[in-house]
Amino acid sequence: PFLWKQHLALPALPGSIISVPATAGIVGDFGSLRPGSPGQTFAWPCPERNGTTIDLSRVPPPSSGIAELMYLATPDAGWCALTRPGGEGLALAYDQSVFPSCWVFASYGAWRGLSVLVLEPCTGYPMSVNRGVDQGTHRVLAAGDTVRTRLALIPFDGLASVKSVDQRDGIWIVTGPPQARGDAYDEPHGGEG
Repeated sequence: PFLWKQHLALPALPGSIISVPATAGIVGDFGSLRPGSPGQTFAWPCPERNGTTIDLSRVPPPSSGIAELMYLATPDAGWCALTRPGGEGLALAYDQSVFPSCWVFASYGAWRGLSVLVLEPCTGYPMSVNRGVDQGTHRVLAAGDTVRTRLALIPFDGLASVKSVDQRDGIWIVTGPPQARGDAYDEPHGGEG
């Protein structure tokens, strides 16, 4: 059995938007546990807890003192992104057959005093490989087998959040609603890859 994940660690600026094309997550066993108890399934990105809706996609200020780990076990597509309040951001595209889940680790001033968001495409979940093998969510790599993959890191600008990341004719396209600037600019943004 094995666990292999990428670590796109980014500054957690208040008001930034986390985008992952998922509708459900699983609470990890670390930190503040805003969406519920460890192992509990929740609606991504806005679970309800104690009658209140929490928007987990919006980065809170460091003064919130929150640290959390969430497993987005079945994203609809192989990408994740963070958009800063000014409209610029980074998207990470990955092969979903290699990384079927995406972890989100966040420290908003709580863990070691850091304000960091880590987007982690991963081969499985949870953190315990043995538990993941038992529940069928971690892969086993046979002796002599290999896993190869490619990732694309795509910078973008002018978006309020990310709705899709697609490759067309060798060019990565990141789309989403435009950042409010008082104009009607709504063109896709991306780079060659």
